[in-house]
Amino acid sequence: MSAVTAIRNIHELTPDPKTGISWAELEAVYLHNRTSPFQVPAPVRPEKPDYLALPEKPAESEGISFLGKWFESESAKAERHAENLRRWQQELIDVERENTLRQHRYQQQRTAWAEQYANWKFEAEEHEKRLATAQADARQQFRTDAAFFESYLAGVLAETEWPRETLVAFEVKPELSAVLLDVDLAEIEDFPDKIYGVNARGTELTEKAMTQKAVRENYARHVHGCLFRLVGIVLHTLPFDNVIVSGFTQRVSKRTGYLEDEYILSCKCSRSQMSSVNFAGLEHIDPVEALGDQPVIRKMSSTFIFQPIEPLTL
Repeated sequence: MSAVTAIRNIHELTPDPKTGISWAELEAVYLHNRTSPFQVPAPVRPEKPDYLALPEKPAESEGISFLGKWFESESAKAERHAENLRRWQQELIDVERENTLRQHRYQQQRTAWAEQYANWKFEAEEHEKRLATAQADARQQFRTDAAFFESYLAGVLAETEWPRETLVAFEVKPELSAVLLDVDLAEIEDFPDKIYGVNARGTELTEKAMTQKAVRENYARHVHGCLFRLVGIVLHTLPFDNVIVSGFTQRVSKRTGYLEDEYILSCKCSRSQMSSVNFAGLEHIDPVEALGDQPVIRKMSSTFIFQPIEPLTL
């Protein structure tokens, strides 16, 4: 499967909620955990990112041919050097943007890790206290133990692989039978804009540029597919009724000039609504249309350009 296909069709990896865990099965896991030593590993502290080296400013002689050393005119020399400087400046902008984005994501990961670690430490300490609790008390607490549900879901999400870096934060509301998720989506600038193949003879690699609309369409399918997949994962993992999932991306604010989070997609899906999906035929589903059948907030043009939105809440 090509990278483009994997990105476009990420929704095809969505599990069927109808085959997920039941309340009885999850309760058995809960009761077992309440009488067993704490076994959840501590969250792994994120590593500092590797930053790209800034490109060196080109010398005036860069790119000159052997004959050009002797015969290049002053105007040609100036034009060549100006083009080298233009490319260098663009590369510098691209590298600085990428390094800023890596630093921003690292800070988000560190913040998320610190919160997860604090929760893990709290849960480890609480678990030792709960070992003395009678099983009857545990049964009464089961359906309202948000920390257990969040820990169980976190374990599943940690094992979930994505073709592009996809960071997920969530909150479980047992009293409302709901899960809320925020997804840090990939940037459209990082999406493939070329299609690679092999020529008819099978001897050479071919490269074909994609149109900007095609790139945006792939991005739209991907972000909708990510949300669709997360809804399926949640309903497959926890026997709750509702999921609200919102996706955001980083953009340079025209107001402040800094990178800021902008929500571009938000939807609410119920178990009953998802039960109408044919999970045996996900390859026939368009995730953009599938989420459009749910309560959804989005400002997407016919050419797949997204505008910022206010996400859904409970």
